[in-house]
Formats: sequence, C-alpha cells, structure tokens
Amino acid sequence: MEQNNITGLQHIGIPTDRMKETLLFYTELGFQVKMQTKLKETEKKVVFMELGNLVLEFYESTMLAKQSGAFNHICLNVTDIEGIFYKMSNANCIFVDSEIKKLPFWEKGIAYFNVLGPNAEQIEFCEIL
Repeated sequence: MEQNNITGLQHIGIPTDRMKETLLFYTELGFQVKMQTKLKETEKKVVFMELGNLVLEFYESTMLAKQSGAFNHICLNVTDIEGIFYKMSNANCIFVDSEIKKLPFWEKGIAYFNVLGPNAEQIEFCEIL
C-alpha cells in the first residue's frame, strides 16, 4: 500500500497523571514547551514539547499502564487526511476512530484519525491545517 502523503513522524503521545513532574523532567532534558491547551470537554491539559525534530505530546489521563514500553500512540504527519483515510479504509484496518476528527491544536487546528497496527499499536494520522 503506497502512502506517499505521509511525511514523517509528527509526535509520540504519552499519557500522564503527573503533568508538573513530567514537564520538569523533560525540560531538564532540553525539551521546550511548544504548545499547551486544555480539552474543552474534559478540561484535561495537553502539552506538546519539542527537542530538535522530536515532538512529544503529554496529556492528562488516569488510564495508564505505568510499565516499561507503555505509551499511547505514534502520530504520522500527512498532507491529505481524506486521502489517507480512504486508503486505510480499503486496507482492512481496524479503526479506532470511525471518522476524521478535528481539534483546535496549533494555529488553525488539526484533522486526525487512529487505526491499530498489526501488533495492536495505535497509529494516528494527522494533518495540521
């Protein structure tokens, strides 16, 4: 399956129930906060931090595995969210999201959806609008 509108890794999503400590830890490693917001429906905080070309998304959650190797998702940057949604629909993927969703992240928002990979890993496809 050709995925020519995927341009690379956008971010890795990591849930936390210790946001203050998490931000301090990663700041001490050299990461800088690039964007932070609260989700309207839950009031939970979401923070994007960057170091070089690596972006980590930390978001408040009580659903944590808290074991080595646990993370929530990787996110691939795409240039045509509708096109990749159509391609993934025809690839017999297991969809986490049944439709393309939007959030007010970054300057003009994002459009995204999630699927499960062959090892039950969650993969988000996201277009920054």
